[in-house]
Amino acid sequence: MLRLTLKENAKPVALKVRHVAFALRDKVEAELTRLISLGHLEKAEVSEWATPIVPILKSDGSVRICGDFKLTVNPCLVIDRHPLPLIDEIFANLQGGKTFSQLDLAHAYMQVNVDEASRDCLTIITHKGLFRYTKLPEGVASGPTDFQKKMEMCLAGIPKVSVYLDNIFCTGTTDKEHRETLEKVCRKLQDCGLRVSKKKCEFFKKELDILGFIIDKDGLRKAPSKVTAMLGAPRPIDGKQLASFLGLVTYYSRFLPQRADKLKPLYECARADKFLWTPECDRAFEHIKKELASERVLAHYDPKQNLVLACDASTYGLAAVLSHEYPDGTERPIAFASKLIPKQEFSRAILDKEAGAIVFGLRKFYNYLIGRKFTLKTDHKPLTFIFGPRAEIPATIASRLQRWAYFLSGFNFQISYVKSAENSNCDALSRLPVADDTPVFDPEFNAINFIESGSEMLKASDIAIETDRDAVLREVAKYVREGWPSTNTITPEARKFEAKGHELSIEKKCLFWGNRVVTPTALRAPILRELHASHVGMSKMKMTARSYVWWPGINSDIENIANACRICLAERKQPAKVPLTPWPWPDKPWTRIHSDFLGPLAGHMFLIVVDAHSKWSEAIDMGSNTQAGKTIIEFRKLFARFGLPRHVVTDNGRQYASNEFRDFLARHGIKQTFTSPYHPATNGAAENFVGTFKDKITKIMKEGKSLEHAVNLFLFDYRSKEHCTTKRSPAWMMLKRELHTRFDLLKPCVADDVEKSMQAQIAATDGKRRVSPAEGDAVMVDDHTVRGPKRVEAKITKKLLPVTYEIGVGSTK
Repeated sequence: MLRLTLKENAKPVALKVRHVAFALRDKVEAELTRLISLGHLEKAEVSEWATPIVPILKSDGSVRICGDFKLTVNPCLVIDRHPLPLIDEIFANLQGGKTFSQLDLAHAYMQVNVDEASRDCLTIITHKGLFRYTKLPEGVASGPTDFQKKMEMCLAGIPKVSVYLDNIFCTGTTDKEHRETLEKVCRKLQDCGLRVSKKKCEFFKKELDILGFIIDKDGLRKAPSKVTAMLGAPRPIDGKQLASFLGLVTYYSRFLPQRADKLKPLYECARADKFLWTPECDRAFEHIKKELASERVLAHYDPKQNLVLACDASTYGLAAVLSHEYPDGTERPIAFASKLIPKQEFSRAILDKEAGAIVFGLRKFYNYLIGRKFTLKTDHKPLTFIFGPRAEIPATIASRLQRWAYFLSGFNFQISYVKSAENSNCDALSRLPVADDTPVFDPEFNAINFIESGSEMLKASDIAIETDRDAVLREVAKYVREGWPSTNTITPEARKFEAKGHELSIEKKCLFWGNRVVTPTALRAPILRELHASHVGMSKMKMTARSYVWWPGINSDIENIANACRICLAERKQPAKVPLTPWPWPDKPWTRIHSDFLGPLAGHMFLIVVDAHSKWSEAIDMGSNTQAGKTIIEFRKLFARFGLPRHVVTDNGRQYASNEFRDFLARHGIKQTFTSPYHPATNGAAENFVGTFKDKITKIMKEGKSLEHAVNLFLFDYRSKEHCTTKRSPAWMMLKRELHTRFDLLKPCVADDVEKSMQAQIAATDGKRRVSPAEGDAVMVDDHTVRGPKRVEAKITKKLLPVTYEIGVGSTK
């Protein structure tokens, strides 16, 4: 059991619940249910602590729930200064080994139980209420050192074993001793209830890379990966790249004796009017790179010294330099890293690239930094606010940046802004990057679906085309990619986006504010028409817009179109004057249903049925037949679809009061309640829907739509939009899933990427399955009508599908 220790005068912090996008609510609730079923979360009725959550979209479309603990419990925790082991200590434990194994724990922190007294501190607040973690979540400041201490206690007494956080290293002087050590470790882990990740484990390797050093049977040596970014840096191809490299050399000049003589060819090249790279330049360039990667410049990692991680990005590269800062203010690098950005990522926002450089550096030097306090340097000022230890993870930035902000919350760092000129050690490496397989720009995923309609809805491709045509958005996209200028060169229209400039991102040539598509001016009118297609009120229009689209002044535009709609104004009803006493709310769908008849409407009568729990509504066209027999037939269909309710509420209409209908309900064990005569409001659920249905259908038909089209359009919108009572859509409350709407088409579709991937897989088969028989071809088939089966001759008579054929065997097919 892990116990969190609070500072002596720590006071509980309870923050307000954060709004979760309507489109993500079902995913958040599904993840809460999953975590509760696994025993990782438990319901909390009350708590003095409340940490808001950040729902982060994963690659499979599900959501990971992350607590923003840096604003609540982290500042109040006493951090155990239990030291992480030095490389010398790890080597001492593994010395004499012939082969080496590394075990990696799966979801390490979430395997650690938290004691009852500490669970209250780990309370998260969601739109579904309060929940407490029973396991140690990521993002808790004391997690790394507490975990290291627990692991050392778990494996204490086993020789030839070292632990570094969730990594376990073991060896033996012989393979037999090595195997026995592994068995002891596995038994101990099993006793402690810990599991390893099979795909991340390595067994009986000749060498291991640990903290920038290679351990093998011959001893300890420096890992080449520490200097790959330096030694592998390509030669400059223009004056700008050369100037950047010379800035790097100047940064470490105190460790480079006689550098002026060695760099003379490079300085002459930089001063020349025309860039000309000579063999002398090449020799000087390679020589100085070796000097920078030598022991004279590089420092050995020392946990007693201050750590600094400097990061930078250019158009085509990311870079990070891990250094020690000494008491006299000097810095010596421990390791260099750089990464060539794929060409398809060149157009990413500058914010994405600079943030990506930080994440790249943290992943590259994870084992050096986790559990240690360090300084993080960046020359992109907005990141000091987004990633600052005291900064709330913004809900309006792209989901990728939210994931990264949560990833950073697990580190103990002070972020510092430095001018570009003072970040020259990283600047050069970002402009002269090497290939690296460390992942950074994971794709944004959006589930895109649509409904059939006579009028075609806009798609992400339309948004991308119009974004490029829109002069204002083209200007904004340029600033998102390259950075917002500090001068007055920004046009007045583009300045409207400046306040949200650092929350904007670009995905597949579309601008996004968080998860909402920034809509070009030319497409705003059709978007507004779609929002008001079923003549819903402005509140529901805004609610839908918050999950899909945004532009400056969108709320005012929604209010204007709702208030200017002549049909809505003409059909607007008087407000209710008398408060009503509501029916009790059932705890399950289809427990109590309310029914009424409506009409005639366009010459038709409608049977209305409303579920009291979910507000799911049915409107059945009865034509002119409202007799009890026809009513019973329609109720049978509903019962076949949704099951038997316990209670049906109706008025005193002759259909409902007939012995035939009453006997029908009684035979199924369904209670029937009649409302008071001449008081239709007592059947409020059905009566309210009747009024809404009649109002909206009348408006839609005035636009020239048929009765059937109007009914289907209204029911789809009504079932898919949030209800003012439940704060969820009737579809979710009834079916536990949202309906896929036309607005989902506005976001770039992951289906396109999947299709491309599938086509690539087909192309990668390299000649496999190229056989394509034609009609009349002779083939051999297995005859399964006999015991065996028996292989017989046959002929292809017809091609049914790409790989499916009809064949003839003798006189049969």
